[in-house]
Amino acid sequence: MSAPIIINTITEAIEHEDIEWIRKYLRKGQEITKANDDGLSALHVAAQMGKINMMDLLLSCGHDPNHKALGNKQTPLMLAALHGHQEAIDLLIRHKANPNIQDASGYTLLMYAIHTEQSEIICKLLNMPPQFIDIEIKDSGGRTALLYTLSLLEIIDLGKLRALKDDLQKAKESQNSELITHCESLLRAEQKKLNSQQRFVSIAKMLIARGAFLDAQDNELKSASMYAVEKNHIALLQQFAEKGNNLALTDRRGRTVFHLAQELVPFNKDLVGIMNKLEERVDQATRNTLKILPLELNPKAAMAVNTTLIQKASTTPTAAASETTSNANDGGNGDGDGGAVSGVRNFFDSTHFDSLSEDSSSSSDFNPNATNTNGQSLLMLAAYKGNEELVQKLLPLKADVNATDNRGFTAIMYAAVKGHLNILRHLLKYRARVEAKNKEGLTALALATIADQAEVMKLLFSKGAKINVVYDDKNLLVIAAIHGCVNAMKALIKMGMNPFLKDFTGRSAFEHAIEHKQTKILGFLKTIKK
Repeated sequence: MSAPIIINTITEAIEHEDIEWIRKYLRKGQEITKANDDGLSALHVAAQMGKINMMDLLLSCGHDPNHKALGNKQTPLMLAALHGHQEAIDLLIRHKANPNIQDASGYTLLMYAIHTEQSEIICKLLNMPPQFIDIEIKDSGGRTALLYTLSLLEIIDLGKLRALKDDLQKAKESQNSELITHCESLLRAEQKKLNSQQRFVSIAKMLIARGAFLDAQDNELKSASMYAVEKNHIALLQQFAEKGNNLALTDRRGRTVFHLAQELVPFNKDLVGIMNKLEERVDQATRNTLKILPLELNPKAAMAVNTTLIQKASTTPTAAASETTSNANDGGNGDGDGGAVSGVRNFFDSTHFDSLSEDSSSSSDFNPNATNTNGQSLLMLAAYKGNEELVQKLLPLKADVNATDNRGFTAIMYAAVKGHLNILRHLLKYRARVEAKNKEGLTALALATIADQAEVMKLLFSKGAKINVVYDDKNLLVIAAIHGCVNAMKALIKMGMNPFLKDFTGRSAFEHAIEHKQTKILGFLKTIKK
């Protein structure tokens, strides 16, 4: 005979569907929406588990169907979608739950269903009247449901898939069991990516059929066509073009879909033909405009040049001035090197910096906010390399402490990543914004977390940096766990973060540490008790 189940919490009562325990709990005057350790109310827990009877009871007792969880601001609808409970969604909607409410990351019920590839739920939502479900709501990254779907597409290398199949066949012919197992594992992973891509493509087509706005742009001003090119999906690109989307839209870097395609041509020859056909659809006036828009450097070349400039900004200014002047006089060679350094030779004139003072702020030949082609100012480069003396000279000259480069990085972010505490203090005195975000949505505190810079984190927190930020559906504790940053995790917990807080997928830092085999994180978390 099994021992009787002892129930101590409403979560346990919901799990075991003990209606009488819940009724007694409510008769005692307990708050029906009281949050548990994970920030969830009773209805959230029931929706997450798909316990329909429990949900019905709680709703009949007056539980708000739109109540938001602490922290990530998820609603019961979102958790029901996340775990694929269609019946729970139907019940909540009958009780006037709002499908257009957004969580802390701006995600809606529809986006949750898309994220978990719940096709049946998506179909039901899209079959609802337009006034009930809004498919054009944007998340914190500026993405509509369609753009969010496209962002989740896997990039599939069909050539790699074919090569793996050939390798597997050869392994079988040679009867090499170890090689067969290895090839089969790689092939399964690629096939899984392909299957996922096909599901997201189907979802995208459903949204298009519902009338999704194809010219919507996210915070980076990327359109649906740009996502299709980036994700190497020619069929979707053709479909968007057939629907008449605007091919002349530009992203934040001034690039059209044609420019993006041009950057990817070395990796996908099939793009050449399709882009030539698409260009024929563009009228002459627009075509002329497209031709004069600036093409960006190849990303790898830009990164190499950028690294060189950073190294020279604080270590060998005279040598850098010589090389930069030479490149500028050459006028650039057209392949990226000349363009990346043009306009910045005054950055590296050592005699110029030796004479910097507040009186020189009126000098006509020095601009403290001039940038290289990556948008980086000298203050950013000096902050990154830890050149405190140069930072101190630039700040009184009205160097813009909150200026951003092409990736949205500020000087304080560069200093935070490298752990330059004194430079951070100087920047903060000149009102550097601690809550500024780069284009990936990362604050200086988030970047310091990834870099495991605990002392930097403490300083930023003391200056008002918020610890409850979410990046790519992950809180800072989860980010620290994934990257194995024990010092950062300890700092976050001291700042007041709950070590058992769960992310968008319902997983804690401990679970992410297991997945990423971060043994030091696991060892630390095991010492903490709930």
